[in-house]
Amino acid sequence: MPSLNAHKMTTAARISLAKAKTERVVDHLRALILMHEANAIVVYSPALAGQVPHSFAAIAFNQFQRSMHWLEIIRVCALWDSDDLDKENIPTIVKLIDDGSVEKALVDETRARWKNQPLPRDLAPSDDAEVRRAVDEALAQSHSTWAEQQAASCRDTIEATISRAKSVMSSPRQIAVMNIRHKHLAHSLGETESERKGLARPMKWGDEKWLLEETIAVVDGLHLAINSSSFAWDQAREHAKRYAHALWDGCRFDIST
Repeated sequence: MPSLNAHKMTTAARISLAKAKTERVVDHLRALILMHEANAIVVYSPALAGQVPHSFAAIAFNQFQRSMHWLEIIRVCALWDSDDLDKENIPTIVKLIDDGSVEKALVDETRARWKNQPLPRDLAPSDDAEVRRAVDEALAQSHSTWAEQQAASCRDTIEATISRAKSVMSSPRQIAVMNIRHKHLAHSLGETESERKGLARPMKWGDEKWLLEETIAVVDGLHLAINSSSFAWDQAREHAKRYAHALWDGCRFDIST
């Protein structure tokens, strides 16, 4: 895959690519949330496991559980893989926007978007020309002030989100999850680079849950700052839970020991 040399790209090209990749990452994350809610039942609850007695079938069920769990780990790690021109992930987006000129362009874009919004109508216009002029000036000033506030919010969101993403990438918990992916799931390695450097600790149950929560927070910030758009993540999670329970709560095993 071609490496991402963002410094050779124009500001406009970096922003255009970041917008497109962020939209795709939102889609990937929505699919991951569906997977996570299914695993909350299949892997983390006794709803299915409690129906499987000690038997030959239990060996197959354990493999099924592991496969479901591993796939969630693989997919959350894909969103934190190394930056690359062809990859749709957080490090690639961060590398594209982690630049003063890109940040300024995104902030200016946000400011212009709000400034170009139609002014609110005066719902009780006066017959006095001076009063109308004063009202129009007050509305215009309020509109301009709001645009500046949104621009400042965009700048704060960019900086806070980049900082949070970098913090996640250097976290022992993230490194532990990524290490499992590199060593056992994507490859079969005797030792990973993180292990050789003494950076990787053993992954603990629930580390992938933490990484998902951080992923949602970071992607939400990126989507807001880059695309001036938000997504109803809480609603997506509620829907995913409903879908998962609709299937898995209805599953019954009839296994003879």
